[in-house]
Amino acid sequence: MKKMTRFIVFVCSVLMLQLVLPWLHQETNAEGAAKYIPLLNPGFEENVVNGMIPGWTQNFGTGGIAVANHEHASGKQSLELIDTDSKNIGIISDNVPVNPGWEYIASAKMKSTAGAGEIYIRFFDGDGKYITGLNKSVPGPVSDWIDIRVNAVAPENAASAAVLFYSGKGNKGTFYYDDAMLMEIEPIQSIQEVGEDLGIQVSKTTVMLGDIGKDANGRDVIYTVVAGAPAKFAIVDVETESLIKSYPLEDTSGAWGIKVAADGTVYLGGYNKGYLYRYLPESDELVNLGHPVSSSDAVLYPMDIASDGKIYGGAYSSGSVYQYDPVTNEFTDFGRMADGQSWVRSTVYDEENNKIYAGVGSKAHLIEYNITTGEKRNILPPQYSDIISVYDMGLVEGKLFAQKESAFEMFVLDTATGELVEATNGDTGEKTFDIPESSRGISGKSPVANKVYFTHYGILYEYDLDTNTFKSLNVDIKGSAISYKFLELNEEGFPGYSLVGLSGNGGKMYKYNLETGNLKLTDLVLPSEPALIHDLSKGPDGKIYSTGYLPGNMGAYVPTTGENIRFDGISQSEGMANLNGKMYLGIYPNAKMYEFDPFKAWNRTDSNALNPNLLFSLEKNADIPGYTPQDRAFAMLGVEEYNQLFIGTVPKNGNLGGAFTIYEPGTGKDPEVHWNLMPDQSIISLVYKDGKVYGGTTVAGGQGSIPTTTEAKLFVWDVEKREKTAELVPVAGKRALTALTVGPDGNIWGMADGVLFTLNPETNEVIGQHEIDPLASSNWRNATLEVGTDGNIYGIIGHKFFKFELETGAFDFIAGSVDHLAQDDFGAFYLSSGNRLYKYVDEALLLNLTGAQLLVEDQKLTVGDSQTIKIKGLLEKQRSTLDLEGAVVEYKIDKPKMLSVENGIMTALKSGRVEVSATVKLNGVTVETQSVSIWINNAGGNK
Repeated sequence: MKKMTRFIVFVCSVLMLQLVLPWLHQETNAEGAAKYIPLLNPGFEENVVNGMIPGWTQNFGTGGIAVANHEHASGKQSLELIDTDSKNIGIISDNVPVNPGWEYIASAKMKSTAGAGEIYIRFFDGDGKYITGLNKSVPGPVSDWIDIRVNAVAPENAASAAVLFYSGKGNKGTFYYDDAMLMEIEPIQSIQEVGEDLGIQVSKTTVMLGDIGKDANGRDVIYTVVAGAPAKFAIVDVETESLIKSYPLEDTSGAWGIKVAADGTVYLGGYNKGYLYRYLPESDELVNLGHPVSSSDAVLYPMDIASDGKIYGGAYSSGSVYQYDPVTNEFTDFGRMADGQSWVRSTVYDEENNKIYAGVGSKAHLIEYNITTGEKRNILPPQYSDIISVYDMGLVEGKLFAQKESAFEMFVLDTATGELVEATNGDTGEKTFDIPESSRGISGKSPVANKVYFTHYGILYEYDLDTNTFKSLNVDIKGSAISYKFLELNEEGFPGYSLVGLSGNGGKMYKYNLETGNLKLTDLVLPSEPALIHDLSKGPDGKIYSTGYLPGNMGAYVPTTGENIRFDGISQSEGMANLNGKMYLGIYPNAKMYEFDPFKAWNRTDSNALNPNLLFSLEKNADIPGYTPQDRAFAMLGVEEYNQLFIGTVPKNGNLGGAFTIYEPGTGKDPEVHWNLMPDQSIISLVYKDGKVYGGTTVAGGQGSIPTTTEAKLFVWDVEKREKTAELVPVAGKRALTALTVGPDGNIWGMADGVLFTLNPETNEVIGQHEIDPLASSNWRNATLEVGTDGNIYGIIGHKFFKFELETGAFDFIAGSVDHLAQDDFGAFYLSSGNRLYKYVDEALLLNLTGAQLLVEDQKLTVGDSQTIKIKGLLEKQRSTLDLEGAVVEYKIDKPKMLSVENGIMTALKSGRVEVSATVKLNGVTVETQSVSIWINNAGGNK
């Protein structure tokens, strides 16, 4: 049976730091409607004729290419390419017509025994002359069929294109290809062309690591990288505690690795595109050294440096350890450290034995790699096999200090014997193998004692290497230590050596004197960098809220005034929801839930009046057997009819099984957690209708987990019965159901990896499917759906903004280069692109005021009382808004000596009864509210 020429969904890897890390988008840059171009014999199922494969021609080398029936991704046959020597061999498809300026994607299924499998897309002019081509290679061996693809824009003079499978000189191995495909994407306008640029919404000063060295003038300086879009490399004078200079790091969002070599050279391991940078203080030169292992690696993690200046570090997603030699300016790839594992979280180098120790996740390994022999073994103690990863590490006098990710503990391993070192808690006398620790590793050895230092919840500890005793120094450096250096300071009260570094992620410098115990903390003035917008949502006050990735923080845009407001002091929010006038934020990590009252002042500094305020975390649950720690609350839904907040979560790295949680604010009840409601799947979208909550899942768990299911599901939760009443697969073969909404037709509409589907909530039957974007795929999220004021559905899928007409089933792409979507009360849309927010307005969608209502919480006051008075604007099409900040409001008070209203605050002045109303003027429309009676008693009287 021949294979059908059909599009295959390609699943892209997404990083945490999203995803998900969100600064990691799909590989394709597709900006328009995608469709596939038929290739002749794409699955190699046609019979070979006179030694020729129909639809394909060998254009490099002779021999080595055949049709194989012992390997196939689908159907019964595949293409086999065997390269045993140093010549080039390749086979190309028949040419197909293309449009200049359009984007094309060549793809196939591939597996290999060794070497690197390559796919090319090649363009030709009208005479059939080759113009140019782009390729993608995947190093082998590849034991299971995977997707390989390459995308390129057709040149101006292109008339046709073809797909080429190729093996170059020096490349040896056997390669199999199947299901070849060519897609084309018609360009559409970017949001920058069709939207109003509202600017940066979120910014923050965030540093992940640092190190200390000397600049060209011999000054002690701190080197660090401020996360942002782009990140900035910053240099701070230790003595003056001031910023000397900073440099932008284009295409880099931050750095998990910062290390100073013995010669003063500084190395930066970036994330977003995984570049390694080198800074030379003498020449003040910053050089991008490129990708140590693979261009697909998005993150370089903390590294180590040998005395000869060689760099050793680890990467995601190759899971490899690399070496950089500054003398030869060459990289060496030591390969993947653990089969199936994509993270090397930390790397240390044992110079005495020429070994590397690599901390691996998301299934934890501690790999000892002998550079001389190439031998590799896992030395992780078995009692730690269930941790997520081995995080920060340090090697001092043969003792390897290794942190357990998310456990806030570390253990010590004797590298000579491979045995765990039992330590003594000097504060309690307790013996333990698990040392409380939450800093970014440990310090080097003290120059005045055989000790190292670390922090736990901001408190400085020392560890005696002779006695294996650790104890608290009762010194609070106000954050986890993220860098350490022993320096001799020229400061009063700091004789001899002091421990100097950065604490926390906000740019705080600490100086702790080893002799006197004196401590000095300084908040450094570092650049506040724009953050990528991670999520968008309309708040109950009508403002459009943006959250920041990776540093966190929030911003708000006021539609009626155009004002941007910045909020500091909150971590990365994965999801937001409104309920009873408040916002709820799902904060990463550990799926923490915060409650925010947008009608009160933002406060993240006064512990007695925090707003937002932490409610609970879903990370752990000792009452549920087998519970996997939850990390990301992407799905959040407030249902005012029941005063319930519904939360869908994704577990931590390496884990499967999300949670469905119900919380009732103000009742004092604990959250009701239903873990693994959809077995081995995570819950990433929610919507409510008529007593039922509808939830969408993904087959993915935390990063690095291996799915055990193959199709995303929709489930139905009966709110009153408090039970799941149905589940189904709305679109066959799709791995993630990333958006849900209630349509104007009363049906449930959802997006399943590019397919917009319709569910009848009465029968739970899928009654419609429309493929919007065949290229779209995701683990966690790639879509948003909104109902416009015209009764049509607007949404985002695969970074494209579209309109879907319910009556005709037709859809159009409005703009590309978009990430997230929200709609204000008046019908305008807001779309983020990178770190900027854009407003899209169709005048036909905008609504005007039709009336207004005064909202007074308490109509009985005592003289001297004050309370906020709100005005709800009534809009066309049964909408309303509380965003009237841009309106002209005039209050009418029949007895102004009894009551005053200023800036929305009503104050009782004298006893009696008073009538209050207001006139509201917005966008040329004037309306008047109803009159509200206020009764005022004298102080001490009865209301």
